[in-house]
Amino acid sequence: MRLHLTAFLLLATPTLALSAQQSAPAAVSPRRPPAPCISAERNRQFDFWIGTWDVYPSAAPAGRAPRLGVNVIAAIESGCALLESWTDASGGTGRSFNWYDTNLQSWRQLWIDQQGTTLDYTAGAYRDGAMRFTGWTRGPQGERVEQRLIFFNIHRDTVRQLFEASQDSGRTWQPTFDARYVRRAGAP
Repeated sequence: MRLHLTAFLLLATPTLALSAQQSAPAAVSPRRPPAPCISAERNRQFDFWIGTWDVYPSAAPAGRAPRLGVNVIAAIESGCALLESWTDASGGTGRSFNWYDTNLQSWRQLWIDQQGTTLDYTAGAYRDGAMRFTGWTRGPQGERVEQRLIFFNIHRDTVRQLFEASQDSGRTWQPTFDARYVRRAGAP
């Protein structure tokens, strides 16, 4: 009896395995639709900022200004967002995520640095050749400080970044950071 069972299993196993393979549904490779951000014009509005940039004071003469830092901007998530990786001249770092928020119908930037400083710009728009963000943060005493952040698309290899702050609900504005980005040679 044992011999017959062994012989049956040896003979039947390939047949059972073949039968199981034939009846199993074929693995279907799901086709993903093309990423909508690649072709949506609104998602391409901030692409002028993509690249590796040496950053200098805006008012300093070109070629003689001390470098403030290096900023690397990369498209991520199939072009649906930009990742900023900032390193200042003394080694301080920070990152931001930038994307067109379809729920808010505006551009957003969310920034955090190694000190835990955060900025959340929820109202951004590209107009008049510049990406413009507004938002607010807390000052040293916990007071609300209005913020404006503007990226001027000067030309392919130059961007100006201007931060302004207001401590009087937007009646007056003071520049807090005004920089000229120069694209590194050979960088995208």
